Amino acid sequence: MNKTTKTIEIDFDVYKALNNQTTYFDEPFNDVLRRLLLSNPIENKVSNSPSTKKELEFINRKAGVEARGIKLSTGGIKVLKGSKFRKTAASKFNGSYAALRNQMIKEQRFDSNFELKEDYEFDSLSAAASVIVGSQRNANPWK
Repeated sequence: MNKTTKTIEIDFDVYKALNNQTTYFDEPFNDVLRRLLLSNPIENKVSNSPSTKKELEFINRKAGVEARGIKLSTGGIKVLKGSKFRKTAASKFNGSYAALRNQMIKEQRFDSNFELKEDYEFDSLSAAASVIVGSQRNANPWK
């Protein structure tokens, strides 16, 4: 089979929707589109099987942060039990992520070392990063 590739431009909202359709971390967008648009998805691709899930890390030693998580097909992330969050939030940290962090503290989701007592699902990588470090962050810290 002769493979040829084409480059297409898409709007950011389309990119974001496409990214939310991934079933495992780093799933190629071509595979996502093939799965969504064609009746014959690439063989040997098993969505959400344990072998295709990749654990991500967010480490910031200066802030005392060491978190692990698994990217979800929804675009969110499940931060895993034992992940260490920053003990104090930045003084200017406010908004919905700050409210979520405060709610998690109120619900006693952390032990005395600020380690997560049980897995917790966030709607996005940036939400998780912001809550973990206690200041506004994007998704870039996750590796």
